[in-house]
Order: sequence, then C-alpha cells, then structure tokens
Amino acid sequence: MTQRQQQALQLFNSGFNCAQSVLAVFAEHYGLDPATATRISCGLGGGVRCGELCGAVSGAVLVIGLAGGNEPADKKRCMEQTERFTAQFKEKHDALGCYQLLDCNLKTAEGFQHYTDQQLRKKVCEALICDAIELLEDLGCGQ
Repeated sequence: MTQRQQQALQLFNSGFNCAQSVLAVFAEHYGLDPATATRISCGLGGGVRCGELCGAVSGAVLVIGLAGGNEPADKKRCMEQTERFTAQFKEKHDALGCYQLLDCNLKTAEGFQHYTDQQLRKKVCEALICDAIELLEDLGCGQ
C-alpha cells in the first residue's frame, strides 16, 4: 500500500468521504490546501449524494484536472486522462456508480442498513479509494 493510499484511508476512517479522501492526498502536490480540497469535494461522496458517480472516481477526476492546465493541449490531455481513468476503473469494477458498486441504495433505510450490516464502507469503499489512487499514480498524477 502506498503512502497516499494509507493517508487516504486514514482520512476516510476519520469521517471524510471517498472523494475528499482521494483529492486531499494529492492536493498539496498541486498547491491546493488539503482543507480547501476537502471542502470542495464534500458534496461528492455517496455518488454526489444520489448514488451516481462513485466519490472515489469524482475525487480522482478532480486530481486529473489539478494536474492539467488551461491551454487547449492541457484540456485535451485532461479529457484523455479522464477517459483512460474511468475506463480502467470501470474495467476493474464493472461500474462507475456508487450504488452499483455497493449493490445498494444508501438513501433508503434498507440500503443503508445493508451497507452498515455488511460493512461495505470497509469492504468495498476502502478498496475503491485505493484503486483510484493507484490508477492516478499510474497516470503520473502527483509525481
């Protein structure tokens, strides 16, 4: 496990969501204060609070954006890296959506109970965070 993965899991297990945990561990490398990073990404956990795009993926896409610039070539590179990241993540996990990855709807009492009873935060979300960071590092982010 890399240092960033360990740091992200520490953040996640201290109460930050998956998007916050991914973005925060890359923030300083790109000149962004980690506290600002966690505020920016707060609403992205739980699939943007509606079960859609996994927060670890959302946080990773923000990191890819930080790694780029504002010139047309930078934007093209950002789009290409985002497409590469999401394709690799989906290939590994068969989905990008939070509720599909967890196989439950966190907005329902039954879904949240399943999430809790099955310890999906520990069993699934931690692995997704680590995988997102690994894919980002493979793309060269944070180096």
